Amino acid sequence: MENREITIEELQIGDEILTLTQQPKYLKVLEIPRKSKKGFSWRTDVDRYVSVRCRVNADITYRQANRYDYKTRSYVNKTIEDKHYNIKAPEENSPIEKFDLNFKKIWLVKREI
Repeated sequence: MENREITIEELQIGDEILTLTQQPKYLKVLEIPRKSKKGFSWRTDVDRYVSVRCRVNADITYRQANRYDYKTRSYVNKTIEDKHYNIKAPEENSPIEKFDLNFKKIWLVKREI
């Protein structure tokens, strides 16, 4: 059963999902979500999950910028990484990142059986 909303407990390895947030992402799950040893201090009736490793389709660009360093009291050149997430299926060479899926709406797009 694909194309439906699921919960974080139902995720399996190989699932392709959409996270429905302000910046939607198309993710391929690489590990089963596991419960955190520490729960939420402000909400005890909800389970907390550790961030999940996922493959994501993103365009990464680098740019140079000057930032003020308060220790040396001078400007220092820094490289800033800009990410733009594409809503396309990730490929085998796409980057792997960890994503927090707690309190996110998750839409199952494709499930490997």
